[in-house]
Amino acid sequence: SLECLCQFFTWIDLSEMVTPHLLSTLFNFAQLKDVCNGEIGALAMGCFNEMLSRNCVPANFDEYLLKLFQLIVELLRRVTASSRKEDANPLVDLAEGYSDNFTELLSLFVSGHFHRVEPNPSFGIDEFLQLLFRFTFLQPEAENFAHCLDVCAGFIDIIIGRMGSAEF
Repeated sequence: SLECLCQFFTWIDLSEMVTPHLLSTLFNFAQLKDVCNGEIGALAMGCFNEMLSRNCVPANFDEYLLKLFQLIVELLRRVTASSRKEDANPLVDLAEGYSDNFTELLSLFVSGHFHRVEPNPSFGIDEFLQLLFRFTFLQPEAENFAHCLDVCAGFIDIIIGRMGSAEF
């Protein structure tokens, strides 16, 4: 059913379909990151990715983007939290495809929607950047590390653009 929902997001009007309850439900599925349940988590990430990849997101969708940002921060907390020995990398326990989908989610958010939620007083950029940094440098594979660096580079491009236009 998550695959069907993801397909719906490719063509439906997001303002009519997406509700806080749906976001919370997808978030609950997205938390399933271990090898046993990771396929479900990866599919939920795919639904988030489909929502964020839309070129035309309705103006009234800002509150949902803020909620999604809060869910992304919570997922970053959970994914980077070590559940085993202190020296163990928590990302090695992620199911196949989960890290890729999560990195794509981060990329879509930063490149396409960051500017829409950043002015909101509830936007916690400090924690987001700390968690993004941790997620990036915990990547066990070079390819995933490079994708995370691309997300960081996109964020730096936003800052440089603001400095050039004196918004910063």
